[in-house]
Amino acid sequence: MSADAERYVRAHPGIRPSERALLDAIAQLIPDGHDTTSSISQDDLAAQARLHRRTVVKLISVLVKAGELDAIDGRQGRIARYRLAHLQGARPPTTAPLPLLGAAAPPRRPAPRARVTAPAPLFDTPPMAAADAQRANNVWRAITSWLVVRVIVDHMLPSNLWRSITSTLGNLWRSITSTRHVLAVDARARARSEEEIQEEDARAREAAEIDARAPDVRAFLEWFATEYTVSHQGARCTVAAADPFKIDELLRLGRSVERLKLLTRVMWTLTSDGVHGSERWYIAEGAPVRNIWLLHRKADVLDAELSRRTDQAGSRGAATPQLRPHSVGPERRWDDVVGEDVWSEILRHIQRKVNKYSFGTWWFDSVLVREQPGAIDVATNPDRARWIEKHYSQILADAVAEVRPGLRVHFVDVDDVEEKQHASGGGRS
Repeated sequence: MSADAERYVRAHPGIRPSERALLDAIAQLIPDGHDTTSSISQDDLAAQARLHRRTVVKLISVLVKAGELDAIDGRQGRIARYRLAHLQGARPPTTAPLPLLGAAAPPRRPAPRARVTAPAPLFDTPPMAAADAQRANNVWRAITSWLVVRVIVDHMLPSNLWRSITSTLGNLWRSITSTRHVLAVDARARARSEEEIQEEDARAREAAEIDARAPDVRAFLEWFATEYTVSHQGARCTVAAADPFKIDELLRLGRSVERLKLLTRVMWTLTSDGVHGSERWYIAEGAPVRNIWLLHRKADVLDAELSRRTDQAGSRGAATPQLRPHSVGPERRWDDVVGEDVWSEILRHIQRKVNKYSFGTWWFDSVLVREQPGAIDVATNPDRARWIEKHYSQILADAVAEVRPGLRVHFVDVDDVEEKQHASGGGRS
């Protein structure tokens, strides 16, 4: 320890206590007769001065700027030597550093470098077969031959002639491709126009059918409003905006205006069977108003009830087949099949393959009217027959194959059958 340095620090005016503590620690590290410390790290210097490392770093910066201290052979954060700038009678610092004080940082060793290996191929390329190799060689020879011919032609023919040949070939190719494109566009346009024409024709036919049924719809709605007042002690029934469409749908499914009137009277006079949740209970007690909405919703049930009442009244022809055979009552539901003929057996097989709503909508009213060797005639509504042939043909074929293989089923119009029965005197009263 240098006694001159210690006296200099203690007698130095104008420094703060923390600065004096740092300078005192540096003076204790300076050998006698010198003004410079040995190499020391900032951590060891902070421990010597009993200060925090950040405080030491800040104080060194302040003292260096004030000219009281010089840092030699080091920068911020590294091992350095420190010299008292105004210490008198000391030897200047030598070029060689003095012995190191404190623990030196271990030398840095370069991290071992990983050996770079070639990445594994993403796909295993199988060896090329002899035929494939020959084919690849032939393609390569064709390409090179074409390039050689192109170079020779470029050198032999005049530039104008070669340019005209290539321009002619390019125009010919463009005309061919444009012609094919035009033909394809025309074909698509024709197909689209044919589909649009078919859709327009279908819409026109549907609109014509709706217009043809419009007088019947108006006549029934007028009758319904009048009869509702009479049957319900002067109460009035408001016709909703959707009621004409509901009546039109009932007419489209094959029911006549007279049939709808009979169904309406059945709806108004139907009594409950006492079974909560049944169809008769809903019509008689569950529905708040027996209006056109209820008529449209329960038309099939009312059809079955009308047929049951007609059958109970008795028909004049006992041998005439009943066109509405499936009665509805507290012991049977409306989708039950009660017949014993071949068509009833087919219906039972179909009933197991479709849901009850589809069966009640499209199959319930069909009935066998004539049986011949290898064929039967089934009466139903024409719209339902078309729907069955379009959507249920495979189910029908499977059921026929299970009951009687090879049997042919022909659908006939139920209205035509009823007219023939009435004409022959065998219709229902």
